[in-house]
Amino acid sequence: KSPGVFRIFCSGGSTTACNSVNDEETWPMFLEQFLTSRGYRVEVINAGVQGWYSYQELLRFQKEIVHYEPDLLLLSQGLNDEFAYSSQNLGKWWRSRIARHFIEEKYLFSFPSKILSNTSSLLFFFLVRTYFKNFVFDRRMPFSNHDRWQCLKKPEYLTAWFDNLAEFAREADKRGITLRAINPPALIDFDDLVAEGSAFKAPEGWDQLKTEYLVASQKRIEKTLESVSHFLPVINVATAWQGIPYTKRKDLFQDNIHPNVAGNKLLAETVGKTLIAEEIMPSPSTHKRSTTTLPTEEELERLRKQVGANDPVLSDFIEKRIEKLSS
Repeated sequence: KSPGVFRIFCSGGSTTACNSVNDEETWPMFLEQFLTSRGYRVEVINAGVQGWYSYQELLRFQKEIVHYEPDLLLLSQGLNDEFAYSSQNLGKWWRSRIARHFIEEKYLFSFPSKILSNTSSLLFFFLVRTYFKNFVFDRRMPFSNHDRWQCLKKPEYLTAWFDNLAEFAREADKRGITLRAINPPALIDFDDLVAEGSAFKAPEGWDQLKTEYLVASQKRIEKTLESVSHFLPVINVATAWQGIPYTKRKDLFQDNIHPNVAGNKLLAETVGKTLIAEEIMPSPSTHKRSTTTLPTEEELERLRKQVGANDPVLSDFIEKRIEKLSS
């Protein structure tokens, strides 16, 4: 990179890659424009990949991104970690710290297997896909399946995400890279859902149970980030947007979690203002690095034990959905 340039990498899934918008309409691009317009010599690189979960991102950070000498890494993660867990036979086939082959994830919906993902037999491929897709994935993943909702009570995938974030922090600290996690906004948050209770109705055209499931899942992400914030500071965009009325907030989203162009621009401004306010960005004329302060292993283990336990309100909400769907 050019001397004096502050290089930012944005890592995440589809909310970072930015669904259904042009490259110049993503929030990382808007972030670069926002900071450049204020005199900062900055380069923002969008490393988001649709569908990726935190362990895939960790591997890419360790094996690729670090070689580009980033000054700041922004992480927007969480929802795909739940899907990686539930999509593997509702967690029964899931193992932490394993990055599945693209074929296993997107076509076979199977557990990791070199035999399955590298077969040269087209007939065998389609037979395996028919079994895993039609008789496992399609039958168990519907949001109307009460067993799917049981995944929102499981701590394993959140604990694994916590461990991956701790590894991100260790690697960043070793290399002098500033690290921030982003708590992303959503059109409907859990407080909105609980406040309306049984009167809550998903927007027209949205699946009611899917909306409720994703909102509950987002709440678990938020709670996990609270524990993570003790060693990895969080840019809480969700909180910053809470004052926006729903009537205006709905003009910022394509669905519950993916911002549209206007939403991406506002998200970039929220992140950019936080980076400047926290003095993460160097002044336009100087260059500096800040690092993450890691807790002791004992403190890290204490925080780890808090992850995955739902608060009483969320737990009650999930149990009521399971009871209703079971009857």
